Amino acid sequence: VETESFNQSLEFLKENKCEVIPALTKSISREKIANFTQSYAYVPHVLITKNFVPFISDIRNIEDKKIAIIKDYSILNVIKNKYKNLEIIPVESLDEGLAKVQSGEVFGFIGTNATTWYKLQTEFINDLKISGKIDDVSQIRIAVQKEDKQLHKILNKIVINIDEETKNTILNKWLTIQYKKEFDFTIIWQIIAVIFILLLAILYRQRLLKQMNKSL
Repeated sequence: VETESFNQSLEFLKENKCEVIPALTKSISREKIANFTQSYAYVPHVLITKNFVPFISDIRNIEDKKIAIIKDYSILNVIKNKYKNLEIIPVESLDEGLAKVQSGEVFGFIGTNATTWYKLQTEFINDLKISGKIDDVSQIRIAVQKEDKQLHKILNKIVINIDEETKNTILNKWLTIQYKKEFDFTIIWQIIAVIFILLLAILYRQRLLKQMNKSL
């Protein structure tokens, strides 16, 4: 079931338009609309900025900067309470947050390592980068429609029996995306042009030497 935003996904689960959200963190408000399996992954949060920004070892060192976070992410309130030095700008989606960083409207975007890494490698590789890591991590679980207790039991049993190797394989599918891009033939033509100019220079020099030798 396709949705246009993270918030809409939650609404669909609440309105019984879908039965499962496969990757969600648990919170008090969300437990009112869904049952959660045990966690199957711990996903760190990272700070995304423009490429020219140097590595930030501690986010507390950032003063008076605008930082975008998806408004329904559970980490938003944690960041607000923990890092008083930041001005938090809620956004509707990952794409909106990264676009605001790209345009300079905000200094950075805080999101989960897996999803932001995928976007950086596929759409923003030339403009944005991971510039820092947030201490807080999210425990990723499967959220199941509140009324479907049987499905919750089945999925929870599956999660419990996932071995560490399989968990790592799942995460690596997100974290080791290979960036595929069409080759830029402009580079080849530029190299050919440089070589051609060098050859002309060598030939011109040889001709001058030949004329000088002839004169001598």
